[in-house]
Amino acid sequence: MGKYPVIDQSKEFIVGYTNQGNPLVPTDGYIIFGDHTREFKYVDFPFYTGADGTQILNCKNAEQDSLFVYYLCLSLNIPNTGYNRHLKYLKESTFAIPPTIEEQRRIASFFRSVDKQIETQSQQVEKLKQVKKACLNQFIA
Repeated sequence: MGKYPVIDQSKEFIVGYTNQGNPLVPTDGYIIFGDHTREFKYVDFPFYTGADGTQILNCKNAEQDSLFVYYLCLSLNIPNTGYNRHLKYLKESTFAIPPTIEEQRRIASFFRSVDKQIETQSQQVEKLKQVKKACLNQFIA
């Protein structure tokens, strides 16, 4: 296994690892957009990009929080036009952004905490499914 994760446009968050030097190092987090898949990911650690079609976006405006913008992107309804480029639809999108970066960060923090709760609950569901399967296997054996 390599030192740095590889992130592409697939549904999987991390698709592999590499030991190459000089990874991308986000200062405020990058938004990864799958130009073909329409998948969004938020990355705030050193990484490498995978396949063609992986678009790396960041907020150039210091008055915009990248995590907040990521959550806005998740709310977009980008049409599925098959295995085509979809970045043009993202570029045509408009957002209502709160006036202060502090408010953006509070909102982003709320959504991140909800995501963490969802992840915790999902892990508990998976564990319960494993327990159920093990119990059912006891009856079959």
